[in-house]
Amino acid sequence: MKARRPLNLFARQVCLLKVGPANFFTFASFLLLFCSCDSRLNKQSYIKWVTDYQNNLHVKSYHADLIFDLQYQPAAYVLIQRGIENYNPDSLLVEVEKLSDVQYYILTISTKDKVDLINYGLTDVAAKQQRQYYFSYRFQDNIALDDDGKILPCILYHAQKPTTADGGRVFVLGFENPNRNSVSAKIVITSDVLNASPVKIEIAKSNIPQVDL
Repeated sequence: MKARRPLNLFARQVCLLKVGPANFFTFASFLLLFCSCDSRLNKQSYIKWVTDYQNNLHVKSYHADLIFDLQYQPAAYVLIQRGIENYNPDSLLVEVEKLSDVQYYILTISTKDKVDLINYGLTDVAAKQQRQYYFSYRFQDNIALDDDGKILPCILYHAQKPTTADGGRVFVLGFENPNRNSVSAKIVITSDVLNASPVKIEIAKSNIPQVDL
C-alpha cells in the first residue's frame, strides 16, 4: 500500500481553519490556492492532453480531396519529445524558455484516397519530380502564421521523406513567437499546387495546462 504524503504546513492550516460565516471566503480562497498549486499534469497525461483533438491544439481540417492534420507543440511538449533525460534537471525551465522563442507545429497532408501526396493526380515522371522538389523546399514560402492578427513567415521548415501509412506527407514548421500570451493562431497556406488553396487552420492556446517536468 502506498503511504500517504504528510500534509505540508499550509495544508495543515487550512484543515485547522474553522469554517463559519465570517471566514468562509477566506477558507475558500485558501483551498483554491492550495488546489491550484498541485494542478500540474505528469508528462504522460500532458502529452495525451496536447495531442487530443478535443483540446484544439490538434486539429484536422478537410479541403477538397485533401486532409490537413495540424499539431501545435508547446515548448514543454517539444522538450519532452526531445528527451528530458538529455538535459540537466536544473536547467529544464531555462530550456523551456529558450524553446518558447519559436512556435512549433507538425503539419501532415494526406489525400482522402490515401494516395501519396507527391503522386496524387499526376502520371508524368517529370511532374512528380517537380512536385517533390516543391514540397522539399518551396512549400515553405507558401505557409504563414496569423498569430492574433500578426502575420509571421515560416522560419523553420523540414519536409520528412517517409510517408505516413495513408500516404501523407509530414512537415515540421516553426514561426517566431513575439506574443507569448496569444490565445489563438491560424496557419494560412496559399499554394497553387494544392487545389484547396487557400487553407486556414486555427488552433486555440488559451487553456494549455502546466506540466511537471
